[in-house]
Amino acid sequence: MLELLGVTDVPAFVESYRELSVLNIYLIVSAVCLLFNILTAAGNVIAAKHKNNLRARPALTGVIPFALFYVSLIIWASSSRYILHTYLLLPFTLTVGFSVALSVGRIITAHVTSQKFPITNPLMVYPTLAVIIQAVGVKAWNWDPLTTVTALVWIGFGLTMAVYSFFVAELIIEITTSKDLKKKVSKNK
Repeated sequence: MLELLGVTDVPAFVESYRELSVLNIYLIVSAVCLLFNILTAAGNVIAAKHKNNLRARPALTGVIPFALFYVSLIIWASSSRYILHTYLLLPFTLTVGFSVALSVGRIITAHVTSQKFPITNPLMVYPTLAVIIQAVGVKAWNWDPLTTVTALVWIGFGLTMAVYSFFVAELIIEITTSKDLKKKVSKNK
């Protein structure tokens, strides 16, 4: 990173980190941002629940599936050096992005339509399945590790892109064909 920025003189405490790659710095910054986001969101939930004299624990336990999803992603990414150190990082990142986008979209939709908070979605299971398939395939059936990881990452990318695309399409169709919404719009004109 220092080489990319053209920095030659650094303080002594930074010198020990000189060999960090851009990827390592990206992962550290991402982890810090994710932690900040989680803590801020949890604080907002606690404040909102206390404001309405409700218990915060049930809402916070609803975060457990999301935590397990992120732990499974970390295990999957660290189970093979190919994911983080080859071109597979891009489809892996997009896979994670589509999975998270589906969760966020479903949460927003549930909030707007006063439905129950969705704590899971089918895509949250894929990283765990990928780890199991990879471990069994490589160890028990002697599959090539690179081929196995590559196939699992690309299957995950296609699957998450397809599921998210269907979600977006269904949402657009529901909004544009809703008779109640058309009545509200026509009244506001």
